[in-house]
Amino acid sequence: MPINRSSPLSAGFLGYGFYLVYRKPKVACADGSYCAKPSSARIAKIGLWTATILVIIALGFPKLAPLFL
Repeated sequence: MPINRSSPLSAGFLGYGFYLVYRKPKVACADGSYCAKPSSARIAKIGLWTATILVIIALGFPKLAPLFL
């Protein structure tokens, strides 16, 4: 089965997202701003993992669909 053309692009965007969320040095935020709240990092991580799961499902769907249909 050939690899979808959007697969490397999706992997690149997800990789960059993981870099921004987990590896990039944190920048100092002003007190009271949105980025200073711990919930902003949590929301970003939840969104990133949700997108990762959706991409995995989308890429695996053509292979797994015949098993369910």
